[in-house]
Amino acid sequence: MIAQLSWLYPETEYGINTNLQYYKWARRMGFNPSYDEGDILILLGGADIGTKPERDKYELGLIEKYIEAGKPIFGICRGMQLLGLRYGCTFVSHIPDVSKTLVHSAQDGGWKGDSSFHKIK
Repeated sequence: MIAQLSWLYPETEYGINTNLQYYKWARRMGFNPSYDEGDILILLGGADIGTKPERDKYELGLIEKYIEAGKPIFGICRGMQLLGLRYGCTFVSHIPDVSKTLVHSAQDGGWKGDSSFHKIK
């Protein structure tokens, strides 16, 4: 099954590593990953909604395309938020503004194999 990964990160060290990690993850899940149309859309994690308007517009367009085609969509972090946005959900864009007990923070230390990129407590 071909899985379209929703966003190709720019050609920076961070972008190349991010693309590679998502590509490897999709392979481990049994998909043949691609950045072209596939049997399933995987909406990748990344920047907060509203901070990259061109990405938001592009991925929301992909969502519509896959819905119209009756194809499945899987959202990871930001991707799940985009699906929620598409279906009229509201969400907190900056958690520290409303909660001192829920912590969402980036990990330091760079890339370490298959480690996660951030944690939520």
